[in-house]
Amino acid sequence: MLFPADPAIITIASKNLFPESITSTADGAIIIGSYGTSTVWRIPAGENTAAQWIDASTTKGPLLGVLADEKSGRLLVCQAGVNLRPQNRSRQGGAHHPHRQPL
Repeated sequence: MLFPADPAIITIASKNLFPESITSTADGAIIIGSYGTSTVWRIPAGENTAAQWIDASTTKGPLLGVLADEKSGRLLVCQAGVNLRPQNRSRQGGAHHPHRQPL
């Protein structure tokens, strides 16, 4: 027989956080991307307080998504508004620039 768990409360000490996306790892860690601060927060398994893990606020644009890709051992982070310049042409604004962070 299965019983529901009590809801957990996660504390994130940040103003203007506006969580945009959430992902988790097999070991139970929770990772939250912040649209409001362009930061990524991590809550280790069994804990309820988040710590800032990645600060992408120095690059242009808000975070639009996080994904824990355990097969590759990386955290993929999508950020908008970064100007990318492919070899043969220029691409302005609205581009998605993936950041890769080892898990």
